[in-house]
Amino acid sequence: MRSLATQARTASGRLTGADDATVIGSEHISPEINARPLNEFQLAPKYIVRFGAQVVTAAGEVRRWLSYIFHGALPGTVGQLRQFLTLQAPGIGFGSEELVTGTTGEVEITMA
Repeated sequence: MRSLATQARTASGRLTGADDATVIGSEHISPEINARPLNEFQLAPKYIVRFGAQVVTAAGEVRRWLSYIFHGALPGTVGQLRQFLTLQAPGIGFGSEELVTGTTGEVEITMA
């Protein structure tokens, strides 16, 4: 379990530090602790993308981790992923009493 946590932290660091033109590859993705077997994953890929967001609450502005699930392919580059998350972030918080105002640039991708 410790090695999975280290692998996730390393992959997240590579992804967060990558420039927008970088193609998303296996070095940016880590397995979820309870991930399905690889042969099942290949038949129906599912990625959980966790990202940092700026959120306005009744108590003021805070940072939160939000999640988006991709069923199928991820965007091709880090820039495309960041743009997608920036556009989707306000909708992810919609319906709650919190307002998502933007993303922090921190991103983590896991295979589910």
